[in-house]
Amino acid sequence: MDDRACKTAVLMLGRQSYSSGRLFEKLLEKGYDEPSAAEAVAWCVERRYLDDETLCRRIIEQKAAGGHGERRIRDFLRSKVFDAELIDRSWETFAESRDPEEAAEKLMALCRKLHKGDVWDAREKARVSAALARRGFGWDEINEAVRGASEE
Repeated sequence: MDDRACKTAVLMLGRQSYSSGRLFEKLLEKGYDEPSAAEAVAWCVERRYLDDETLCRRIIEQKAAGGHGERRIRDFLRSKVFDAELIDRSWETFAESRDPEEAAEKLMALCRKLHKGDVWDAREKARVSAALARRGFGWDEINEAVRGASEE
């Protein structure tokens, strides 16, 4: 085992949280060979310095609370090299635990925040819908939220 790779991994984890896949990539970028990087990641997982499941759930909760939708959150997690199955499981757990009415109300509040002016004409609805789509929300969610916010 390459003790230098393990030490580097621990130092990196002390500064920032990484998924195991992203930590592996970063170790390769720092010049460690694949076996050394893989051993260092496994060593960190074994000692619980690295926990992809907990980190994935925490990121989902933070991003959702920050007003981001499922698509954008999933894209972000993929960019951080989380396993696709882990992302699916973590999202399902999150979706089951949240209150759908509360989530819909938060999305409508975001619509009201993004809305400019007094009138909800077709152009304004399209502008707010596009902003929500960029945040990663699905069209069904967007249509329902915009309809609810514009009828108030």
